[in-house]
Amino acid sequence: MRKAFPVYIFFVILLNGSLMPQEANIPSPSCIVDPVTKGLKLRPEHSGIGLKFNQLSPKSIVGGDSNGLFIDLKDTTLFGEIYVGPYYFEKFNTDYYYSRFRHQSRLDKGRGLIPIKRFLEKRDESNVNRWTDEGVMAYRLNLLKKEKDKVSLLGFSDSNVRFLYKNGIFTKGLTMTEGPIVSLVTSDHPDWAIVSLDTDEPSQAEVILEDGKNYRGSEITTHHEILLDNLLADQKYIYQIEAISAKDTFKSPKFHFHTAPKKGVSTFSFVYTGDGRAAYGGGESEYLGVNRSILQQIAYQVFQKGAKFMLFNGDLVSGYSNSVNDISLEYKAFKQTLFGLMAQTPVYCAMGNHDALINVFEDGSRYGLGMDKWPYATHSAEAFFAREFVQPQNGPDEYTSFPSYKENVYSFSYGNVKIIVFNNNYWWTSHYAIREYGGSPEGYILPNQMKWIAGELALAEKDTSIKYVFLMGHEAVFPNGGHIEDAMWYNGDNRVRAAIAENSKKVTPLDKGIIQVRNEFWELVSHSTKVVGVLGSDEHAYHRTLITDQTPVGVFPKDDLNSNGILDDGQYSANPNFKRPLWNIVCGGAGAPYYTQEKTPWTDWVHVYTSHYNYAVFSVSDHKVGMKVYDITGELLDNSDDLLNTSHP
Repeated sequence: MRKAFPVYIFFVILLNGSLMPQEANIPSPSCIVDPVTKGLKLRPEHSGIGLKFNQLSPKSIVGGDSNGLFIDLKDTTLFGEIYVGPYYFEKFNTDYYYSRFRHQSRLDKGRGLIPIKRFLEKRDESNVNRWTDEGVMAYRLNLLKKEKDKVSLLGFSDSNVRFLYKNGIFTKGLTMTEGPIVSLVTSDHPDWAIVSLDTDEPSQAEVILEDGKNYRGSEITTHHEILLDNLLADQKYIYQIEAISAKDTFKSPKFHFHTAPKKGVSTFSFVYTGDGRAAYGGGESEYLGVNRSILQQIAYQVFQKGAKFMLFNGDLVSGYSNSVNDISLEYKAFKQTLFGLMAQTPVYCAMGNHDALINVFEDGSRYGLGMDKWPYATHSAEAFFAREFVQPQNGPDEYTSFPSYKENVYSFSYGNVKIIVFNNNYWWTSHYAIREYGGSPEGYILPNQMKWIAGELALAEKDTSIKYVFLMGHEAVFPNGGHIEDAMWYNGDNRVRAAIAENSKKVTPLDKGIIQVRNEFWELVSHSTKVVGVLGSDEHAYHRTLITDQTPVGVFPKDDLNSNGILDDGQYSANPNFKRPLWNIVCGGAGAPYYTQEKTPWTDWVHVYTSHYNYAVFSVSDHKVGMKVYDITGELLDNSDDLLNTSHP
């Protein structure tokens, strides 16, 4: 079910090569019915941003003089302010990089000067980075749009540009516009890591370790993913980025990361949260689909607590867009917000319902009929998610002609913990249209993914180096507030299910409804001797619920007294096949609009519920897993010394 979200008017400028255009007259996949064949018109891609991709990027730098760099947005209706400051603020004294603004200038008719000269003058107090002949300048465009007698506030955009200063003139240099981002730090390959980054011009990038090892990318391109191998396990590495273009070379400040330990290591901590999409309140609360204000505060605290990795459980952005340009920029806003953390700490993400890239068809409704965008291999929500994040590629095989599970369903180990990330927002279609056109409702898990989950649990049972297992998927298995009408419950409506078209014609619903799928999933995880809990988000709150073979959850068809496919008669049985008591833990407090608690059959089994912003810190040792849940103020919202001891929560 589509959720309403605030209209955003704020921008982030990052580059990842050229965006792929949506081609005309692309044949629809055989697993769905194309609504065009039934007379519905495809809506053209609509950008909520209103400005083109390159207008606000470093590509809009058109030259320089003795005072700074000229920017031209090529739109004479744009006015406002330009704020500038060091991008890596006082880089000599910190491990967590961020920017600060110090001076400003005017933007008039889309043109302005990024003032730099003052930062290089010895008498000026602002040269904290000791710039002489080059540096990286952060700049913010605070924009107004004037059309005839109407003035509109557009908001602000943040970016950075590397400058060169020679013979008294400033010019633009080769600029790293995204990253570096550290990924794939796992105990499956404790000698590996991947560092990714973007540059505004084609270049060859290299990762230089302080110990003397160099790793050079094989291509001249704007997007770089560089494998670092033959590393030592459980070691800190200091690194720099060097990039070389046809005309320029730059070297970044120093960053660091820590390789994973070998399997079986037992003492470390990791962080978990989700739902960082835009909220109400304006400013940084609505920064291109991201609640930048709250998400940054969480990132600062994660850094302070020394977590080895972070799990982010979906709704990274506001999404639900049919614009390739917009969804790409939103993901970049998410990564820009977490840059100081992601340059040294891996962040593993799951897909949420808002992380949707869709085709929209005119059917008379407000939002229109939405379906996962095709061609699936390049334009689906799943494909774009994989394109923007570097994650394990060991997910299940997709059905023929379906979107890929690669990098949106995966598993990895860290020490003695295995993380299984599943996608219960896969292959989305507007719920009311699924039986006619095909697709899947949010919360549903298709049979091939369920089989993969079962296989991953079985592998964990056999692996003596793995002591604890967590599963993470966005839609709450047992929701408690804000999403009891969907997630994996739908108020007990078992008629909700995926449907598949055969050769783009006959649409056949799958045999199992959402209640059956939910119970099958929980039976699987409760039979594992190593699962600690299932991590959900979607609900913008925190709650922890104990699910046992005594918890009233609803069983189909036993509780379907009216035989209408809905558990609507007030009878909600416990499921005797839920073998072990397990925690259903929901952290959805990374910035999205809050939800309050609602009544469910399992309400009495909820240990705690709070609508505060939240993130959880899991502390792993050889004999137990503890959890502390914090607000952004640092206050403790929940505390469990031992999640495995379910008799004393």
